[in-house]
Amino acid sequence: MPRRLRSLLLLLPAVTACYNLRPIAVGPAGFTETLPVGAGVEAVLSVEGTTGMTATIGPDAATLIGTVTAFGPDTVRLAVAEVRTRAGLSYFLRGTVVPVGRQDLAQLRVRELDRPRTAIATALGLGAAGALIYHVRFGGGGTQEGPGPTPTPALTPP
Repeated sequence: MPRRLRSLLLLLPAVTACYNLRPIAVGPAGFTETLPVGAGVEAVLSVEGTTGMTATIGPDAATLIGTVTAFGPDTVRLAVAEVRTRAGLSYFLRGTVVPVGRQDLAQLRVRELDRPRTAIATALGLGAAGALIYHVRFGGGGTQEGPGPTPTPALTPP
C-alpha cells in the first residue's frame, strides 16, 4: 500500500471524530468537578453574565466557546474562540482570555469524544474508501448495455 494512502487512512479517525457536550454542574458552592487545562468548553452565560462581560467580549453575548486555561472553584478562565449572541449571530475571537465566574454562568458544558459514534463513522469511512479504491483499481466491472452497433445491410447488385 502506498505511503500516502496509508497516511490518509490513519488520519481517518481524526476526521470522523464525533463529540458530545456534557454539562458540568454549577452550584452555589462552586463547580462540582474540575476541568483540565486545554479542555474544550461551551459556557452559556446568564443574563447577568452577558451584561457583566459586555466590555470584555462585546454586547449581547450568550455563549462562549473555547478552551480552559485555568480552573478554580469559583472561576474558569477561557481562551475564547467563538462568541454566539442572543440574536443568533456568531463572531470569532483569537485567543482572548477571559475569566468567567460561576455567578455569570447559566450552564457550562465540556466537549468529550463520543467513542461509539466515532468508531461507527470511522468504519463507514474505511468501507467507503475501500470501495472507492477497489472501483478505481479494478475498473468497476461495468458491462455494455444494449445490442451493440447496428449491422450494415449487405449491398446486392441490381
